[in-house]
Amino acid sequence: MSEPISLRGRNGFLGNLTERVVHHMKKVLDSQESPFYWILTILCMISTWSDSFFLYSFKIDNLKNCLELEKRAAIEATVFRSVFDFLIIFLCVRERGREGDTVLTRQKPLYFWVDVIFSNLPLPQLVVSFMIAGMRSWTPLHAFRILKYVIIFQYLPRFLRIYRFYRQAESAEGILTQNIWVNASCCFLIYPLDGHMLGALCYLLAVERLIQCWRIAGTTIICSMIVDATVFDFGMFQEVILSGVLEKDLMTKFMFCFHWGLQTIRSLGGNFNTSTDAWENLFAVFINLFCVIFINVLVLGKVQVNAFEGFEEQILKEMCDHLKPVLYAEGSYIVRKDERIKAMLFIIHGTILSTMTEDDSSFVAEEYSDGEYWGEEIAISCSHPHLNWEPMSKGNVRAATKVQAFALELDDLKKALEKHK
Repeated sequence: MSEPISLRGRNGFLGNLTERVVHHMKKVLDSQESPFYWILTILCMISTWSDSFFLYSFKIDNLKNCLELEKRAAIEATVFRSVFDFLIIFLCVRERGREGDTVLTRQKPLYFWVDVIFSNLPLPQLVVSFMIAGMRSWTPLHAFRILKYVIIFQYLPRFLRIYRFYRQAESAEGILTQNIWVNASCCFLIYPLDGHMLGALCYLLAVERLIQCWRIAGTTIICSMIVDATVFDFGMFQEVILSGVLEKDLMTKFMFCFHWGLQTIRSLGGNFNTSTDAWENLFAVFINLFCVIFINVLVLGKVQVNAFEGFEEQILKEMCDHLKPVLYAEGSYIVRKDERIKAMLFIIHGTILSTMTEDDSSFVAEEYSDGEYWGEEIAISCSHPHLNWEPMSKGNVRAATKVQAFALELDDLKKALEKHK
């Protein structure tokens, strides 16, 4: 005799039915919330873009050795940020006050206050407003330094809220979340946003170094024309200062520094020739750490599950036809740090080591042996051309033993992908 169906209890028929109904309702709610959070993420990105324009509104006058405020540029930055901050606050408060179960109502009050209230405090607007109003106790230099701390102070919560809103939009099971182009567009926006941020910080510190030069040299020399490092060493800001961009208009400064930031990320921090200035070296360390985290976590971590996931069977067969046998003697270098990766290696026998220093004195960062492959950045860059990312080696890669492997060159993989488009 069969047992009766339980209608009560958590594991009973009604309990299971209730769980399914609740799950279905959450999916419906999330599908409605998904567009909202994508819009909110993009608005937050645009608002954060405006922060740097407050710094660009200050320019150098080399003839007077002084810092000046461009009032028109400062007003434009104030209006731009205020409009987008108002939109963010309005949408968030309206969504939180909506009846029903939404992500914002489920959000912890602390996160709401940080993401919506604290991150949108009009602190930069107040600083430039006091300056424009002509307060006698505020010189452009005082305003610039106060603005520096205000913007850096707000950068962290403003970037964190972008990440939180993005994660909420991504986790929602709506139609937009399933659209790879929406996801890719937001990933694409993060790259220029970070480049813009690094460029603005470079401009900020370049101005600070020039002011240090004024204090030492006085009016005897024009600091922005110093080439000899024995007179004054500008370190990694030498190119920026000598270019004369600190004296230019807002758009020229923005484009120059924006390009500098993008190039810096693309080269994973590059090789800066720094001076002995502590803040300059701290900035160089920050750039290198930031670029490594950005590429490996935010970008590669987003597009990689497996290097070959999503490749069709025909493409994989085509790749096998292009494999070439290679042999490396023990101790020979395959590629050095910051060099372009030209081929992917499938190891048949032997061990490959990757270290982070030139003399290989550091700990072994990665080890590859029989049956493993190295150089998967090749596959990632080819399968995601929208990243515009050139695969570079993160360390010195050498053969720890005699290595027998098959190599798949970058050009051959590109041909295979082009053939089966």
